[in-house]
Amino acid sequence: MDRKLTRYFAQNTQQLFSNYLNCILRYADPHSDYFPPLDKQEFDQHMANRFYGIGSLLQEDEEGHVIIASLDAGGPAWKSNVLAINDQIVKVGQGNEDTLTEVEGMSVKEVARLIRGEKGTVVKLYCRKGDGSIIDVALVREEIRREEAGVRSAIIMKDGKKTGYIYLPVFYDDFTHEDGAHCADDIEQEVIKLKGENVNSIIIDLRNNGGGSLAQVIKMVGLFVGRGPVVQVKAGNGTPQILASNRPEPLYSGPLAVMVNELSASASEIFAAAIQDYKRGVIIGSSTFGKGTVQTQMQLSLEKEGALKLTVKKFYRINGGSTQQKGVIPDIVLPDIYETQGIHEGNMPFALNWDKIQPIAFTPQASSNIDQLTAHAEQDISHDSAFNSIRRYNDSLGNFRNTRGQGMPLGLFRAYLVQRARIAHRFETILQLPDKRKMDIRELPGKDNGPWVKGLAKDIYLEQVLKTMMKIQ
Repeated sequence: MDRKLTRYFAQNTQQLFSNYLNCILRYADPHSDYFPPLDKQEFDQHMANRFYGIGSLLQEDEEGHVIIASLDAGGPAWKSNVLAINDQIVKVGQGNEDTLTEVEGMSVKEVARLIRGEKGTVVKLYCRKGDGSIIDVALVREEIRREEAGVRSAIIMKDGKKTGYIYLPVFYDDFTHEDGAHCADDIEQEVIKLKGENVNSIIIDLRNNGGGSLAQVIKMVGLFVGRGPVVQVKAGNGTPQILASNRPEPLYSGPLAVMVNELSASASEIFAAAIQDYKRGVIIGSSTFGKGTVQTQMQLSLEKEGALKLTVKKFYRINGGSTQQKGVIPDIVLPDIYETQGIHEGNMPFALNWDKIQPIAFTPQASSNIDQLTAHAEQDISHDSAFNSIRRYNDSLGNFRNTRGQGMPLGLFRAYLVQRARIAHRFETILQLPDKRKMDIRELPGKDNGPWVKGLAKDIYLEQVLKTMMKIQ
């Protein structure tokens, strides 16, 4: 609490102004924002999957200090041979300036902002080592592209068959660099690689993908559908605009599954909805977030004043329905621990309402056996101990939420906290497959199986999707 109060009272005028203006903007809807200059810079870097720094991941330790959690191999921090994991950052300096910034009490985000900067510039770090000694090092910022922030793929082996797996964390798009990262192009390359490995089916994982570039999602749908409408966009009382893929033929026309959850939003929902409407593949997971709105950025007159992100349009599926609030309902629904957390668009104050417009003409793919797949999956899920535990947890949390505002005897509340702690402890293992059920997952040839693949091998949700895809192959 002391650390929180320290940070709260340490806010500068710009931070207070940003909070004030955002309170006003969010009366319009949850996604209209004011970006101070640094926030705008971070947003652009996130969208482009490109930023300049020293190649380190920061986190807060138990005492509230900002420490180095990991070093990117080949990055400036790693090449220094001075910095190490668990080093505590004490001060940060810029270039030849003599002034150093004490970071005690700062958040991880605030310290990261001090460390990042323009390519080729110098940042100075003063760090406390494990033995208490203080070291200082000057590092030249370089471009950092973290692999985990981009498209990644692997192959799942089962019963002599290969299933391709592609993970996309965000629909990134670099608008300012010709050689920048564009997720649809990266997805295309991974699909080509998987086809070269003769996979029997492909899984696209959009869990926790909050969206991003509209242009990229349209290109990505074209990889699996070919030419045709993808989404409708409508501003106020205007005429809906139809956005379509112009790709003559799909790159991949084999069995396809799309994984989603409550944190799949915006562009993720457009992709899942188009695949579902075309009956091109099976959507598996839990109901998506429900963000069916379009934002545009408006730079204020002076760059130092930041920018506005304003909601100006809404998305509509090609079948006419909006993804706003309702999201995309999967063909096969899997229980998820987020279900009763109240994190959907519809739970946010001033969220715009759901509505629908006229559907447009499109040609669905040949009818698939989704109904049969759903029946098989429901039977599997009903007998799965992990998914049943998740259901019980959601029921318990739902019952607790229903008592809000009514009061609760202290003894009952303490018993509830004990129950919640017991469930949380069980989830540390329940959401992972036991070793005897681990999947055989391998990175594509030329890459080593890292922690990412080892984590996937124990994913209970991916295992259920794999079972479904094995029935299609």
